[in-house]
Amino acid sequence: SSLGDVILHQPPGERTLEPGRYGTLDIQNGSRVFLRSGSYYFQSFNSEPGSQVFVDKSQGPIVIYSRDRFRFHGPFVHNGGPDGQVLVGYLGTENADLQVGFVGTIVAPNATIDLRFPISGQHRGAFFGRGVHVFSDTTVLRVPFTFQTFCPLPPHVIDDGDPCTVDSCNVIGGVSHVQQPAGGACTDGNDCNGTEVCT
Repeated sequence: SSLGDVILHQPPGERTLEPGRYGTLDIQNGSRVFLRSGSYYFQSFNSEPGSQVFVDKSQGPIVIYSRDRFRFHGPFVHNGGPDGQVLVGYLGTENADLQVGFVGTIVAPNATIDLRFPISGQHRGAFFGRGVHVFSDTTVLRVPFTFQTFCPLPPHVIDDGDPCTVDSCNVIGGVSHVQQPAGGACTDGNDCNGTEVCT
């Protein structure tokens, strides 16, 4: 279920959002929103000039999905973690409007991405859309998104073949192989090769 709309108009306000599903995100001049590693789902995304979206990627990438609209007029403020580790998936058909420097990757299969001459910052990342319109005098630098942090799809496997590790995968940490404590069971399926415990 939705965690509701995030509408910060006048007077300016600020709000910290946990990863999850929301309605409309609409933040106006002077307002601030804080996001951290994880996935966010919005019906629409609108950041007006003078607003700020703080992005903390220190625990992994931030993934933002917007269904109906992506209007980016207030910048991301990088608040930890490596540059470029924000991925936006935009599903709408209205042009994705980027008026300030966007740092990250945006995928918009149904829409044109408008990379306007930024009023602040610089466009740095990767841009995939039905069309990509780079306005005059606009410079775009490539900064790759680390897709390896996502869980691999078949035929790839996350099992490292070591019975003494617990294998898992999630969007924040990617694939991990955590060593089991010493003495824990770690059967390899062969009863003839000695005691099957982790050392």
